[in-house]
Amino acid sequence: MKQMLFSFGYALRGLAAGIQKTRNLRVHLAAAAYCFALAPFFVHSRGGWVALIVLCFVIFAAELFNTAIETLCDRITTDFDRQIGLIKDLAAGAVFILALGAVIVAGILFSDGAGWRRLLQFCQTQPWYPALLAAALPAAILFIRGRINKNPVT
Repeated sequence: MKQMLFSFGYALRGLAAGIQKTRNLRVHLAAAAYCFALAPFFVHSRGGWVALIVLCFVIFAAELFNTAIETLCDRITTDFDRQIGLIKDLAAGAVFILALGAVIVAGILFSDGAGWRRLLQFCQTQPWYPALLAAALPAAILFIRGRINKNPVT
């Protein structure tokens, strides 16, 4: 039991390191937050929710795998190596394919005109909602840039 708890700690440490080190993971996390904030107006089936959730988590995992591969490659050599470059490109290409698929699925899920009307009606009756989404945007940008929770240089 103790070893299992340690393994969860290691996994959380790896996740935190991935978030800190990988800008693209932060991009995907911010995009997912906005997708989930808008999804209730567009996604009305279990299948749609499953697709959205699974795609987000698969992309997060793929970014972590990509970061692990790049880190390992950099540990092997920091000199230019054609094979190492190919390995890094292949890992990045895998994440790109997943992200492209997610954009296509999101385009399908969020293309519903009735969903946009529901969102607009909700925003008209609950003006705090678009204000909250807009106010969260600078925080999301700072998060993506890696400027949140960093000590200023003095």
